[in-house]
Amino acid sequence: MAPPSAPPAIRPPLQSRSRRTLERPLAATERLLQTRSFEEIGVQEIVRGARTSVGSFYARLEDKTALLSAMYERYDADLDERIAAWRSYRPVPEPGLVGACQWVVEYLVDSFSSRRNLLRALALHVRQRPEVAGAETAQI
Repeated sequence: MAPPSAPPAIRPPLQSRSRRTLERPLAATERLLQTRSFEEIGVQEIVRGARTSVGSFYARLEDKTALLSAMYERYDADLDERIAAWRSYRPVPEPGLVGACQWVVEYLVDSFSSRRNLLRALALHVRQRPEVAGAETAQI
């Protein structure tokens, strides 16, 4: 008999209203990450920015760190959209491998500089909890 598994750190929403309720603290945290590191941000600030209650926060999330798993999924889910937007804004400068590499480097530098604290928090989270990243990322 297998030991009982721990409850999930994030209680996934089933209804669209619940998904919006989870989205608000994620968006608030991402806004806060524009100026400070994840470690410097408290749950009180997150719920204030999300215009929700501490009880609502803990109804969906086990703790502040659980936000990172949801934020990783959210970041990963809209990555293709962000890359497409960057490509339309900034086309590949020249054909071939050199142009493609230059474009990728420019995209990564822009992405990192505009979301430095978010990417740092996600990278640290995935290092501590590799199962969050999924099988294909773990192979990299």
